[in-house]
Amino acid sequence: MGGIGPMLEVSSLCKSYRGDTDEVVVAADDVTFDVPRGKMFTLLGPSGCGKTTTLRSIAGLEKPDSGEIRVDGDVVYSSGRQLYKPPNRRGFGMVFQSYAIWPHMTVFQNVAFPLQVIRPKRSRSTITEEVTRVLKVVALDELGSRPATMLSGGQQQRLALARAIVTRPPLLLLDEPLSNLDAKLRDRMRFELKRLQSELGLTTVYVTHDQGEALALSHRIAVMKDGAIQQIGSPYDIYKRPSNRFVAAFVGSTNFVDGRVLESSLGDTVELVLETPHGRLSVQATDAATCGKNVTVSIRPEHVHVYLERPSTAANLWEAVVGAQIFLGDYQEVLLNIGDSTIQARTHPSLTISEGDRVFLEIEPGDCVVCRDD
Repeated sequence: MGGIGPMLEVSSLCKSYRGDTDEVVVAADDVTFDVPRGKMFTLLGPSGCGKTTTLRSIAGLEKPDSGEIRVDGDVVYSSGRQLYKPPNRRGFGMVFQSYAIWPHMTVFQNVAFPLQVIRPKRSRSTITEEVTRVLKVVALDELGSRPATMLSGGQQQRLALARAIVTRPPLLLLDEPLSNLDAKLRDRMRFELKRLQSELGLTTVYVTHDQGEALALSHRIAVMKDGAIQQIGSPYDIYKRPSNRFVAAFVGSTNFVDGRVLESSLGDTVELVLETPHGRLSVQATDAATCGKNVTVSIRPEHVHVYLERPSTAANLWEAVVGAQIFLGDYQEVLLNIGDSTIQARTHPSLTISEGDRVFLEIEPGDCVVCRDD
């Protein structure tokens, strides 16, 4: 329609169910976001957080209780207008977790079928041309005559994607499409998906519980918990500047340190000095905090620098004892004991340490993130 503004707008979407014990389960709680044209937007969260319900509501497979959904300016659902377009009138492409490949058809026939149903008046030559074009895009052009059941997992995933995009949909919806692949193939398919999305300029909504997948593929991410969006941002912002404790814990690994504000000063940035169980901790914050306030700080393991000898200068310096270490190839995970507490660090494997060694930890103030409560 318009060609201006976001391709997808979801406003105040709400959906609840009756659970097994007749309790009300809130699957979508005032969910609001928009997706710019040609971008990939990911709904990320644990099982039961509402991400798939939100995706199915966009697709028309679920009818929300309230809210509004617009695609390219066209209202496909509105509780206020009592308007609901069924899935077949929305024209979106969708790839499911199971791929839903038709086993009795060849690769070519699987991709051609949506065109035959949606555009039955198209000539056979036109359909052949469209299918051939899409099979080349997903690198299956030499397998058109092969039975779909004879494809590998990665090939089936690409076939499902080809079938979803052959009609040139305004919106592509992907529900955990890589979850059934083994780890190495999943990593390779991330690159394939990113390439295809970029080359074709597909506006895409992607659902996953895999944080690495979301960080690798997305332009923007919405982290969900209990039906509500906790934070929307770029992968960098979600990882580096989590808005609350849940986001910090769910996206990657982190250390939580509780402290009480001793000093608060406002300059170019907000500088806090905290009293913690490990000693004083200087923090750069985005918001001022009153002295005496209790706060929680998130510190990523890669931001905990480990030294065998005391550094000459350090804003934050703690002593610790090595509790355990795990070698993981290009890095090692180290558990460090400070009194009764444990801090996790991620170091280069060239750092030679052993259990029981006394070490020094340095943490830059800018690498400390003050988290809101969930």
